[in-house]
Amino acid sequence: MVNDAKYMEVFMSRIMPCEKCRLRESPKKGQRFILFGGTSQKYRVEVVESNLPIKRHGLTPHFVQAFGLNKAGDGVVVISNCCMEGCEVDIEWNSKSGIYDIDFKIVNAITLPIKDWEALVQRWHGSTGYEL
Repeated sequence: MVNDAKYMEVFMSRIMPCEKCRLRESPKKGQRFILFGGTSQKYRVEVVESNLPIKRHGLTPHFVQAFGLNKAGDGVVVISNCCMEGCEVDIEWNSKSGIYDIDFKIVNAITLPIKDWEALVQRWHGSTGYEL
Protein backbone atom coordinates (compact mmCIF):
# COMPACT_ATOMS: atom_id res chain seq x y z
CA MET A 1 0.00 0.00 0.00
CA VAL A 2 2.87 2.43 0.70
CA ASN A 3 3.76 2.29 -2.99
CA ASP A 4 0.38 3.84 -3.76
CA ALA A 5 1.11 7.49 -4.59
CA LYS A 6 -1.86 8.76 -2.56
CA TYR A 7 -0.25 7.45 0.62
CA MET A 8 3.05 9.20 -0.11
CA GLU A 9 1.53 12.55 -1.15
CA VAL A 10 -0.61 13.10 1.92
CA PHE A 11 -0.30 16.38 3.85
CA MET A 12 -2.43 16.38 6.97
CA SER A 13 -3.01 17.82 10.43
CA ARG A 14 -2.81 15.29 13.25
CA ILE A 15 -2.76 15.48 17.04
CA MET A 16 0.63 14.22 18.23
CA PRO A 17 2.74 14.51 21.39
CA CYS A 18 5.14 17.46 21.67
CA GLU A 19 7.62 17.37 24.54
CA LYS A 20 8.32 21.13 24.33
CA CYS A 21 4.60 21.88 24.68
CA ARG A 22 4.24 19.39 27.55
CA LEU A 23 7.04 21.10 29.46
CA ARG A 24 5.41 24.52 28.88
CA GLU A 25 2.01 23.10 29.88
CA SER A 26 0.67 23.93 26.45
CA PRO A 27 -1.85 24.17 24.89
CA LYS A 28 -3.26 26.98 27.03
CA LYS A 29 -6.46 28.97 26.76
CA GLY A 30 -6.04 31.82 24.26
CA GLN A 31 -3.05 30.25 22.49
CA ARG A 32 -3.25 30.16 18.69
CA PHE A 33 -2.53 27.15 16.50
CA ILE A 34 -2.73 26.24 12.82
CA LEU A 35 -4.77 23.50 11.16
CA PHE A 36 -4.86 22.34 7.56
CA GLY A 37 -8.23 21.35 6.20
CA GLY A 38 -8.12 18.09 4.28
CA THR A 39 -11.43 18.94 2.61
CA SER A 40 -10.86 22.66 2.02
CA GLN A 41 -7.10 22.33 1.40
CA LYS A 42 -6.64 25.61 3.31
CA TYR A 43 -4.74 26.67 6.41
CA ARG A 44 -6.73 27.99 9.31
CA VAL A 45 -5.67 29.73 12.53
CA GLU A 46 -7.69 28.72 15.60
CA VAL A 47 -7.57 29.65 19.28
CA VAL A 48 -7.61 27.25 22.24
CA GLU A 49 -10.94 27.90 23.95
CA SER A 50 -10.49 26.14 27.28
CA ASN A 51 -7.78 25.08 29.69
CA LEU A 52 -6.92 21.41 29.55
CA PRO A 53 -6.18 19.06 32.44
CA ILE A 54 -2.43 18.67 33.07
CA LYS A 55 -2.43 15.09 31.79
CA ARG A 56 -3.41 16.38 28.34
CA HIS A 57 -0.64 18.96 27.96
CA GLY A 58 1.71 18.26 25.08
CA LEU A 59 -0.90 16.73 22.76
CA THR A 60 -0.94 19.31 20.00
CA PRO A 61 -1.79 19.68 16.30
CA HIS A 62 1.05 18.88 13.91
CA PHE A 63 1.46 19.07 10.16
CA VAL A 64 2.57 15.67 8.88
CA GLN A 65 3.82 14.69 5.43
CA ALA A 66 5.71 11.73 3.97
CA PHE A 67 9.09 12.58 2.49
CA GLY A 68 9.81 9.12 1.05
CA LEU A 69 11.04 5.67 2.00
CA ASN A 70 14.17 5.29 4.12
CA LYS A 71 17.29 3.72 2.58
CA ALA A 72 16.44 0.27 3.93
CA GLY A 73 12.96 0.49 2.39
CA ASP A 74 11.24 -0.60 5.60
CA GLY A 75 10.14 2.79 6.88
CA VAL A 76 8.67 6.08 5.74
CA VAL A 77 10.57 9.29 6.42
CA VAL A 78 7.99 11.72 7.76
CA ILE A 79 8.39 15.44 8.31
CA SER A 80 6.32 17.12 10.97
CA ASN A 81 5.87 20.43 12.75
CA CYS A 82 4.12 21.30 15.98
CA CYS A 83 1.52 23.90 15.03
CA MET A 84 1.22 25.64 18.41
CA GLU A 85 2.12 29.30 18.46
CA GLY A 86 5.45 29.83 20.19
CA CYS A 87 6.62 26.25 19.78
CA GLU A 88 7.70 25.39 16.23
CA VAL A 89 5.70 28.11 14.49
CA ASP A 90 5.25 31.86 14.79
CA ILE A 91 1.83 33.30 13.92
CA GLU A 92 1.44 37.04 13.31
CA TRP A 93 -1.58 38.95 11.99
CA ASN A 94 -0.64 41.08 8.99
CA SER A 95 -3.03 44.04 9.00
CA LYS A 96 -1.83 45.17 5.55
CA SER A 97 -2.65 41.91 3.78
CA GLY A 98 -5.49 40.87 6.09
CA ILE A 99 -4.06 37.38 6.58
CA TYR A 100 -1.79 35.65 9.07
CA ASP A 101 1.95 35.44 8.42
CA ILE A 102 3.09 31.95 9.38
CA ASP A 103 6.76 31.11 9.95
CA PHE A 104 7.81 27.55 10.71
CA LYS A 105 10.92 27.64 12.88
CA ILE A 106 11.59 23.89 13.06
CA VAL A 107 10.89 20.93 10.80
CA ASN A 108 11.35 17.49 12.35
CA ALA A 109 12.17 14.32 10.41
CA ILE A 110 11.35 10.91 11.85
CA THR A 111 11.10 7.43 10.38
CA LEU A 112 7.90 5.49 10.97
CA PRO A 113 7.47 1.80 10.24
CA ILE A 114 5.47 1.44 7.02
CA LYS A 115 2.52 -0.13 8.88
CA ASP A 116 2.36 2.85 11.27
CA TRP A 117 2.39 5.36 8.38
CA GLU A 118 -0.32 3.43 6.53
CA ALA A 119 -2.46 3.30 9.68
CA LEU A 120 -2.05 7.05 10.18
CA VAL A 121 -3.03 7.77 6.57
CA GLN A 122 -5.96 5.35 6.58
CA ARG A 123 -7.26 6.91 9.79
CA TRP A 124 -6.89 10.34 8.18
CA HIS A 125 -8.76 9.27 5.02
CA GLY A 126 -11.57 7.89 7.15
CA SER A 127 -11.74 10.76 9.65
CA THR A 128 -14.96 12.65 10.11
CA GLY A 129 -15.58 15.78 12.11
CA TYR A 130 -12.19 17.27 11.22
CA GLU A 131 -13.26 18.88 7.98
CA LEU A 132 -12.46 22.57 7.72
